[in-house]
Amino acid sequence: MNTKTGDQNILTFVFALVLSVFSTFVLNAQNVISRDKFNDKALLYTAAYTAGTTVTTSNDAQDFITAPSSVAMNYSIAKKVGNVANSYFASMMNYVKYPKDWSFNVDKIILKHKGGSNKLAIKIKLYEDNDISGGNTAGDEQWMSTSVTAGQLGWTTSEFNLVDFTRVGSTGAVNSSIDLNRLRAWEIYVEDVSGKGDTSVIKFDELLIHTNYTSPTSGDAYVTGAFTQLWNDVGCKCGLWNQARWEQEFQKMKDMKMTSFVIQYGVYDIYSWYSPTTVPGITQGNTFNTINTMVKAAENVGIGLYIGLYYTPSKWDNASKTNAATYSNLLVTQKHVIDDIHNLFGSSTAFKGWYIPEEIDDYSWQSGNAKTYLFQWVQDVAAYAHTKNAQKPVMISPFFNLWMPADWLKQWYEDFFIAAPDLDLVIPQDGVGITLKNVNYDVPLYLSKIKEACDAHQVQFGVNIESFQQTSGWPIDNGNFAATSATIDRYKAQLWEAGLHNPVEILTFEWAYMEPGNGAAADDLYNNYLLYVTSITTNVAETIDNVIQVYPNPANQHLYFNQKISSVKLFSVEGKLLLTQNNIQSLDVALLPAAVYTLQVQQANGALQILKVVKD
Repeated sequence: MNTKTGDQNILTFVFALVLSVFSTFVLNAQNVISRDKFNDKALLYTAAYTAGTTVTTSNDAQDFITAPSSVAMNYSIAKKVGNVANSYFASMMNYVKYPKDWSFNVDKIILKHKGGSNKLAIKIKLYEDNDISGGNTAGDEQWMSTSVTAGQLGWTTSEFNLVDFTRVGSTGAVNSSIDLNRLRAWEIYVEDVSGKGDTSVIKFDELLIHTNYTSPTSGDAYVTGAFTQLWNDVGCKCGLWNQARWEQEFQKMKDMKMTSFVIQYGVYDIYSWYSPTTVPGITQGNTFNTINTMVKAAENVGIGLYIGLYYTPSKWDNASKTNAATYSNLLVTQKHVIDDIHNLFGSSTAFKGWYIPEEIDDYSWQSGNAKTYLFQWVQDVAAYAHTKNAQKPVMISPFFNLWMPADWLKQWYEDFFIAAPDLDLVIPQDGVGITLKNVNYDVPLYLSKIKEACDAHQVQFGVNIESFQQTSGWPIDNGNFAATSATIDRYKAQLWEAGLHNPVEILTFEWAYMEPGNGAAADDLYNNYLLYVTSITTNVAETIDNVIQVYPNPANQHLYFNQKISSVKLFSVEGKLLLTQNNIQSLDVALLPAAVYTLQVQQANGALQILKVVKD
């Protein structure tokens, strides 16, 4: 063995290892966000653009930074001849009609690469799509970065500052900067700047963006409630629980500062989860009375229930979404369910509101008839629910993905709220659990825009944080859906981000993933979250004075508080003390005349809050 050569190989290996560790360390920063991983070469359109130059691609599952692979480009670049431009090849990621939004405080693009030779210069090219047409039309521009040199032996992380990008193509109006919320495509542009030609392999691993936004690393936000899906054979099997078991579960939630619980659906397909039912075609309506049991348990423990309406996935295939008959038929069924819920539970102290369980998203109903039909249908359902009790809010928990820029999503919700003024409460899913959205970038960007639309139309805003981590099924693979409970660190990151948007509720989907006794992962999340929420008890006690909620307002029979009240005094507008009660969570106002009143609310820690309420 040649000792000198061996020492050089060792040094080369150590150098590459240091580069790899350094790159990994840098990329762990929370303001560096992964956008595309090169796990499937078919997603990249790679081609040579000079005569005599060739390039072929393959995935390398043995050499990568980010699992499971990198993309390797075997190239042969022709020697420059005469005064023609330098030879180059390029690899493009095209988003077609769903441009990406990289406008959230982004200042640079980051690329991981390895190999090639120092004859090559690497650049990043960006393509705009201002009208979201999917192609290059008037007003769209192209921008090119400055270059970095290839040829590194180990994995290298290169940065491309956006302020250094220059315009290289335009089909209309010229802008002074890149429209970062209208990115149709990006391209890795590899040029032989030597002009001498070259043959080798260059690898790319991941494309990322750097944002100046720094997510919170601490906070005192906490979950105010949870969703559940009623099942007898999967998940928590909570469809079989008796009243005592529900009271135990509700008490665990109360111990975790939860005051709300969302039953995702009252009727699923042909099964009614309450009894009796008047819904036509529900042949097994009297088999289950789980919701009846839950309502009694919630009354005893002091939990407010949002009760879901009718849901069946078979009604929402793509063709049905553009068919007016789908909506009119479903409206008839929903009215029957609303009648049932109102008649059975409308007077219960536990009944907090209505939940429309359709998986409303901004992709399936993005435009055209589907959008128009959906918005009107939601309005019709909400308006009918309000005819039963105008004080009980109607809620949806929609799903949003990265199918449209955040400002377009805001406009979509603006259109929604104009068409559906009876919709009271919007609690979007944060989408972190299904791995599609980054809690440090996508969540704050898109939630802020939905919140702006809600505020503009006096719609209450909340956040639904996912308590699971998906492990199988779309968008991960083609398998069946499978998931485990989230880690406490990720869960707290979701909580703290949600809390920045001043939501009226922070709900979690779903209880089964943090239900104690439902497996080791659920136990772990439950125990760690309980420690967390207990640790912020003092802070919560200090700040909750500013977030005591009383509902409904106006009220006719009872006022309810979102927490146990040590004492409450009710005054007339003239300042006359009318009544005093201690240790309550509801107040009977049925005998009071219609008027405006003042409540002086005192908590166990002695803190006072003044609230205005209306008796109608």
